Amino acid sequence: MVVYLAIVMLAVLAGCAREAPRLQVVARLFPTEAKKHFGDRAECDVDDDIRPALGCARLIGSRPDESGSESASRYRVPRDAAGKPLVVRRLVRPSVEAKWENLEPLLRRSADGTIDVPFPGGAGQREVFVYLVGDGPSEWRSKPVAIPPGAVLEGAVALDTLVPADSRAPIAFEVRVATADGERSLYRTERKADDPGGWYDYRIDLAELAGREASFVLDATTLEGAQGSFEIAAPLWSRPLLVAPTRAKAAERPSFLVISIDTLRADHVGVYGAQRPTTPNLDRLAARGVVFEDASTTYPSTTASHMSLMTGLHPSSHGVYFPGRRLDVRVPTVAQLLAQSGYRTAAVTENGMIGSVAGFQRGFDSYAEVKEGRTFEVPGYVAEVVDRGIALLDRHRDEEFFLFLHTYQVHAPHDPPAAFARFGGGEGSPAERYAGEVLYMDSEIGRLLDAVDASGLDEKTVVLLTADHGEGFGEHGVLGHGHALFEELMRIPLVVWDAGAPARRRVDVPVSLVDVPPTILELAGIEVPPTSQGRSLVALLRGTADEVPERPVFAERRLEDGSVATAVRKGDRKWILGEPLRPDRVFDVASDPKESKNLATPELLAEGRALLDAHVQRAQNLQAELGASVERPRDVDPRTQNALRALGYVESPDGAWAPPPAPAPTGGAGS
Repeated sequence: MVVYLAIVMLAVLAGCAREAPRLQVVARLFPTEAKKHFGDRAECDVDDDIRPALGCARLIGSRPDESGSESASRYRVPRDAAGKPLVVRRLVRPSVEAKWENLEPLLRRSADGTIDVPFPGGAGQREVFVYLVGDGPSEWRSKPVAIPPGAVLEGAVALDTLVPADSRAPIAFEVRVATADGERSLYRTERKADDPGGWYDYRIDLAELAGREASFVLDATTLEGAQGSFEIAAPLWSRPLLVAPTRAKAAERPSFLVISIDTLRADHVGVYGAQRPTTPNLDRLAARGVVFEDASTTYPSTTASHMSLMTGLHPSSHGVYFPGRRLDVRVPTVAQLLAQSGYRTAAVTENGMIGSVAGFQRGFDSYAEVKEGRTFEVPGYVAEVVDRGIALLDRHRDEEFFLFLHTYQVHAPHDPPAAFARFGGGEGSPAERYAGEVLYMDSEIGRLLDAVDASGLDEKTVVLLTADHGEGFGEHGVLGHGHALFEELMRIPLVVWDAGAPARRRVDVPVSLVDVPPTILELAGIEVPPTSQGRSLVALLRGTADEVPERPVFAERRLEDGSVATAVRKGDRKWILGEPLRPDRVFDVASDPKESKNLATPELLAEGRALLDAHVQRAQNLQAELGASVERPRDVDPRTQNALRALGYVESPDGAWAPPPAPAPTGGAGS
């Protein structure tokens, strides 16, 4: 009897533990202080992990003084930088045809408002970036905040890796709490230059402070025993988060895991009719979830389409076509809206095409860029992305979270590991090698899905898998992507696993990438911004509506002259309008999925152009309503500058980075 009662008690306790409400962010500390000292982009990049932070270095712009010699140039610095430590990053190249080279960074102080920057003889073209470091206070004190029961304080510390390692001063980091009873230490750690890099996370239990009001003090002290002649104290603090269980179980919201597989065309996924067995794990996800059979991207390349995924806006409205343009701060992202509502937000991405230079990091508590120093190369790091994703799932499993993962694994160059080169290997066709990449990517996503199951997150996490665009293998004379609007580039997978939705459901309504943000927001119980150009798919997802009002779906492609070509889908009909050197075309994608027969008549073209006119007017109205314009990034770091140039991107007179001219499609059906 005693044993039986003990078993019952353990079961009850286990049930109570499972029913305990999850944590959510109730306060992000130091918002005004960060903006006051470091501006709107108060974020620090430590080993490619970008976080809202205190202590960030500030890029100060200047032009070379024409009086500089051939081997050195003189640069002016702002008055507030006089006498303060500066890090100087230098790029050189001997000719326009050569690649840019990063030279060793320099440390300087300016007494008279200028600094001399040496260059090797015959350096040719030069670029100089000067950063002001360690300019914030050594102690940060938050405003008083009420401490809820069960609260914890989460944050991280680091030494600024912009400063060369041999010049970083050793720092003692301390977190203190101040209450009516006085001030005491909660956490202390020391970081030295030879420590492994990266952010060092901390998590402080605040149980003893429950029900009280307290301020938090972040204090960084330079340790004694420094040996260098020019050591710089450059402590960094991620902005701390106060996290607490504030919701009843009945009102608990789902967490979100959004997975973007770059360049994954739908017809290479089994559940979408792939001819080769490439995606057993994605098919497993589909069997448990909902498949949107007719999903389209908004743009046939990475940056613009991913910004649509983050904002719910078409590229002509958000304006971020290429990585050298930044989203206006007045345009909300889904990560920002979720963060404002208490979600913990994190991302693991690959490469600078969706990098912080364009504003993708906004709203994320952590935005990690897996690139191993190769900002715009795309070899694919899916295993590392999945490893980091699993670690984040484990770390935040008790919180309401939004986790975004992105991998380039199936993007060219298509060179799958030997174990997955089952469809042609190195001697196979581009499509066969691509299929091997898809198979490898799928195996890694399988590990991720297994981790979701093993952690018990499957019943409280919405998993959404999609892509930014497809890939051409010669259809319509097109190889690659970015320069056409045909279905092989525009049709993408969209699979959603939601515990509240019926399994094995297939939805054939045409949907768009802009529909993802409003869907996530509705599932989270957050009001969708009226500026959203997408619509929530929750009714279709949950099966509460088999039919929805028909609406056109749009996709765009910006041309070299700044004009925009547009694809318009309405039902089975598709228009491609405004492409250079080609007539406007009309296809029936149900009876002619290869888009080989142009059905254009004056009446059909007039119908499509009327839809396009309404779309353009909507974009113009949105820009006026948001008061938004695409910003010129003024703080593109040297590594990103270098990589942009290596890809052929050039800086225009207004400071924006424009892409190289796209190769013209070569003939083919439907041309």
